[in-house]
Formats: sequence, C-alpha cells, structure tokens
Amino acid sequence: MKTTNLLLFTSFFLLVLLLVTLQKQLRDKILNKISSSLENNDFVTFDQITKSLLARLLIPSFDLQCLRLNAAFLRKDTDYADKVIREFDLLDLSNAQKEDVYLRIFNYYMSEKDYDKAKRYKDNILRELKDKELKKQTVAIYDIYALNSGEHVAELLESLEGLPEHQRGYTEMLIADSYRNLNDNKNARKYKDLSLRHFEQLKKEIERNK
Repeated sequence: MKTTNLLLFTSFFLLVLLLVTLQKQLRDKILNKISSSLENNDFVTFDQITKSLLARLLIPSFDLQCLRLNAAFLRKDTDYADKVIREFDLLDLSNAQKEDVYLRIFNYYMSEKDYDKAKRYKDNILRELKDKELKKQTVAIYDIYALNSGEHVAELLESLEGLPEHQRGYTEMLIADSYRNLNDNKNARKYKDLSLRHFEQLKKEIERNK
C-alpha cells in the first residue's frame, strides 16, 4: 500500500513538473514571437498573438498590458495609445506596478506635449506613490516643459551634488531648459553642453558593461 502511494505521489509530482516545464516553454515561445513582431513593427501579428486565448492564459494581465503599451508607443498612434492606457484603469495594480506604469505614461504624454493628460498622471504619482525624490522630479519636469518654469533651478543644481559624472546628463538637461525658460542663455548653453558630454559618457559606460 505504501509502495503504491509512493508511486502515485511520484507520478503526480512528475506530471506537475512536466506541465510547469511545458507551460514555461510555451510562454517563452509566445514572448519571443511577440518580441519579434515588435522589432519588425508587425502589429498585425502582435495583435493576433496578444489577443489569443493562449497568451491570455500564460502571460499575467499586467505584463500583457505593458506589452500592448510598448506597441502603442511604437505605433505612433495617439488614439490607440489612449485606448491602451485607459485599459490600465481596469487592472488592480500594486504600488510597484503603479510606479512603473504612471511614470511611463507621464513621460509619454510629456513627449507628445499633451500636458492635460500628463497632468493626470503627475497627480496620480503625487497622490499614490511614496518616493519623495521621484515626486519632486515629476513636478519639476511638468513645470519646466508644460509651464515653462525656471523655479526649480536651485533644487536641481543641489541634486547634482554627489552624482557620478556619467549620471548627470538628465539633470543637467533639466537645468539647461530651466535657464532657457528664464532667458539665461549663457547658463542654458553651459548646462546643455555638460548634459551632452555626460550623456556620451553614460553611453560609453553602458557599452563597456555589455
């Protein structure tokens, strides 16, 4: 009897292990096809795969929606992007997922100069996220580009202190554009040049670490 039970347990364990392995292989195969379709801007294939029952069963809803968001940005179709973004409202997001999605959507709308929609996600970040530095940077970005403000220069200059050289480019770009808003062309040019130099250093650092 004990031998029979042991055999049944072993068989069940092996079956579960086989199913988990097959599930992972299938998921990886689907993700590879999705990645390939995005690389080739083949959005017809992308839509077919991501809407399939198999993809919806094997890929978590949040991950699948993030893939759709990537595709929406690549399509350069603002109406489609708006639709995909609205669908995130139907998901129950964790704090980490909110931070990821809200920032990406905020940056997308800022890049599109759709400041009304960007403001909604700026407000979401301020209301729902906990990272104080992230909130300060979000407000600064919005004010600099949506409101043409220069009021964040002092805090941005302070935030440069202690940053490694190759990590300063983005903050220096914000400082340059703040000075531009203040019609201080000399400092705007100074920090733009520093920004370009440090972006180049960052690029080289990334290439060295590949």
